[in-house]
Amino acid sequence: MKAHRFFFILIGIIGSICVSSIAAPSYQSTSSILAQSLGGSSSPASPPISPSQIPSASPNPSEPAKEASPAPSEGASPSVVETSGTPEVATLYSQLGEALTAKRWEDADRITYELMLEISGSKSKTQGFFDSLEWQKFPCEQFKKIDELWGKASDNELGFSAQIKVFREDAGERADDYYKKIEWKSNDGAWTVSWEYDQTAKRYKYTDGKTPNFTNPPAGHLPALLVWNRGVDYRLQKSIACDLYLTP
Repeated sequence: MKAHRFFFILIGIIGSICVSSIAAPSYQSTSSILAQSLGGSSSPASPPISPSQIPSASPNPSEPAKEASPAPSEGASPSVVETSGTPEVATLYSQLGEALTAKRWEDADRITYELMLEISGSKSKTQGFFDSLEWQKFPCEQFKKIDELWGKASDNELGFSAQIKVFREDAGERADDYYKKIEWKSNDGAWTVSWEYDQTAKRYKYTDGKTPNFTNPPAGHLPALLVWNRGVDYRLQKSIACDLYLTP
């Protein structure tokens, strides 16, 4: 079995779903980040890999997404509702709560990955990364619940709310600075956290020597291991769509 290496690229978040007062004038706005990645003179963060290697991806996955996945609707599809309430989901929530209470961050990171695949749907669960159509229907209620568990266990230093806070307040919406602040990149720009796809297990795992800091994770560092098709990271966009970030 030969595992292919993967990293990820942060895509900007469409300005129309953002709270208008969030971005300060001196900051690079999320809409300008998106514009750059769609063909501007510079990119907010140089893609460290070719997303075209991602299994089962679209025909031209190296192209930046022309639009971010839409905000979830009030009424999730029946399949999503059923998936969210399965015994498997209940078991994974129980395991996640136990791991977070004990501050077993590595276990919690892995369980979060499996839990979100389970909630997302059968295709995501089977292939080991989020299918774009299933992800569009991922319930905000579940996204917030997972975030709340992480926040309570870490004094709000970890979780999706912590990540969007770092992106907006500490990194000024600059993708490269964001990765450095949460320590997925070193100060010289090298990736310190990365993962690769296990073709046999149909799951992602951390690359040897590039695992997160599970001993003393900095703000926003975890959860890390979440993967979408096309190599686009939608966690921050989902955080805004689900109102996890409020202007201070």
